[in-house]
Amino acid sequence: MATSTDTSFVSLLCKEPWDYYASGECLIKFEGNGTGHLICRSELVVFISVELEWKLLSLNHSAQRTTDNKNTTAAYLLNTLLNNWWFRSTASSSIAEAEIEVTLLKQHARILGPMKGCICNEHVLKPEAFLPKRFAITLEKGSFWPAGVQSLSRVPDWISRHSYRLLFDKSPFPPRDEWKDPDGGPDANQFWEFRKFCSHPVPKR
Repeated sequence: MATSTDTSFVSLLCKEPWDYYASGECLIKFEGNGTGHLICRSELVVFISVELEWKLLSLNHSAQRTTDNKNTTAAYLLNTLLNNWWFRSTASSSIAEAEIEVTLLKQHARILGPMKGCICNEHVLKPEAFLPKRFAITLEKGSFWPAGVQSLSRVPDWISRHSYRLLFDKSPFPPRDEWKDPDGGPDANQFWEFRKFCSHPVPKR
């Protein structure tokens, strides 16, 4: 039987899509009824557009910790020099840790509409990609830029900071060895490295 804590977590998890770029190109959406969808595309090329099923296996609200995203490594310092002040670190608070199970289905995601003739999903993924997989996720509250824009020299005006971030222990996109032919777009984008997704954009003043 679900507790009020479980219900609150699921409500927040399912309220809006979790996006890597803030453009809808690479996102995962959970629905409260245990369904959802996963989108993985690059500009006009769609690689994955599937419905999914998911379930909450465990939830821990006791792991309340504040993290400062600052880093003193050479890579971080170089990145700071290359990027604008918009990417200054802000403290974030971990409000929940959970384990979920996600199963990708071969049914096209309804949100993208009819996709007759689209070479995606089972045409580009091996059967293993559609097996149930478990993920450890961490829900954070703070002020976050989408991970996919942090390498840009300037953030586009239409992109906002987001109030929540969802961290996966491994990407919800299938690993490289579950793609039939990862050469080209998949290798260029490294979708299987995408583990940080933002939600709840903050309106700009």
